[in-house]
Amino acid sequence: MPAALDKRTYRSPLLHQILHGGGGVALNLLRHGARDDGAQFFDNTALNQSVIFKYPRFEYELENDSEVDYATQNKWLSICRPIETAIYVPQMLEAPERGGYAIYMRQRNYPDLIREHIGIEIDDVLSPSNADIVKLKIIDEIPSLDPFLLKATFDQYKIAIPPVFLRLAREEEVIIKTMITQRIMPVVGRALELGPTEIHDKCEKFVQAIWNPGLPEASLFTEALRLERRQAGPVFIAWKGITFYQLQFERGLEKIREILNWLGTPEAVPYDMHLHMIHRDQHEMFKATVERKLRNAVSKVKQVLHNYDSAYRTLVDGNDPLPFRDFLVTANARYWVLGYCCMCMNHCRNIFDRSLSRSNRSMLSFAQFGHLLSNMDTVLNSQTALDYRINP
Repeated sequence: MPAALDKRTYRSPLLHQILHGGGGVALNLLRHGARDDGAQFFDNTALNQSVIFKYPRFEYELENDSEVDYATQNKWLSICRPIETAIYVPQMLEAPERGGYAIYMRQRNYPDLIREHIGIEIDDVLSPSNADIVKLKIIDEIPSLDPFLLKATFDQYKIAIPPVFLRLAREEEVIIKTMITQRIMPVVGRALELGPTEIHDKCEKFVQAIWNPGLPEASLFTEALRLERRQAGPVFIAWKGITFYQLQFERGLEKIREILNWLGTPEAVPYDMHLHMIHRDQHEMFKATVERKLRNAVSKVKQVLHNYDSAYRTLVDGNDPLPFRDFLVTANARYWVLGYCCMCMNHCRNIFDRSLSRSNRSMLSFAQFGHLLSNMDTVLNSQTALDYRINP
């Protein structure tokens, strides 16, 4: 059975994230439909009255001191993706917070649930013919629902998405192209022995090739880095994704630091702790566990970005392309790890802000603090079970 939500105030972090989690977490087609601008993401009416959302779920906990062997994990990670894609279908369109159904795209009875709640018959899960199911499958290939990643991925498949669903994507695209251009310029200049003016012109074409692997410059770039031609598309998508998450991480890190700092302040003690002294040690251990998991997520992002910078510096300063090539070859696994960690941090930021907005001068009761820690632990817990029923 699917995930029924009742009339009570949100106590489920998942329900709140589905309806209010922001662009990276949810693609709220209900909200777009309410604007009555005529634009539709899907052909199917039920899908256009749903919310597509992402939820982190890894098979193992990412430890601070454990280096992931991306060379061996790449194939596994590309199949067992650490982030679930789901469709939330509300029971009442005018009151989505009252209840609905969560259909996870990789759950065993996904085709049956799509037929029952969406009205589409899936002929082949791996190679569907229905255009809407193809779009859902493409969405499942990216770690989050940020407009930039949606646009970059659908452009790769030459599928046009109405601009209303991709707001801010153009601005982010310009920033990310600039970041990648800065990486490419020294490489192109050294490889082709060009002057400063020629480097800029050539780099423009190389960056265009990363957005369109069919351009001639793409083959020149893959040859310089000793990549196989068939690797170009996946490598370029992952490279754009890694650069995007680098930008997102840098933008959101200050808030994560605020959360971690807050956990060590006097405000991070329930104001009614004196009524719950019997549970104080358990509470403190739980708080320390959640803090450790959040720090691990931050550490893992920093580790991937450090590996990225180190491989790049070896290429530019040491004139050795192999580490950077190896990084790009395994970029898909790193892309998903970055997506997983950034998604966890995004959820934690939303949970923290929501909890503190209901507090009295940033002080929480024992019960409120327990909900905060439980909700954050659920997001950071790598093996959380996925329920068809989401109870508030």
